[in-house]
Amino acid sequence: MTSCDFVKLREKAFDEKLRSRLEAAKRAHQENKEDQPSSTTSSDDEENEEHTSSPTIKTLVSHMKQLRIE
Repeated sequence: MTSCDFVKLREKAFDEKLRSRLEAAKRAHQENKEDQPSSTTSSDDEENEEHTSSPTIKTLVSHMKQLRIE
């Protein structure tokens, strides 16, 4: 076991498996923040919240499908 370079193996696994997923999640999070209204919430906004959450969920599902996460 001492002949294995675990640091290099961990870096390789990160680059091959996780980096693209983390970047896609970060992009999805940024897009989600841009879609959210920046003003204070009123009762009208609460009623419309149902309508605005659906596209966000669709966007996240789309990103997950691109990353083959089910």
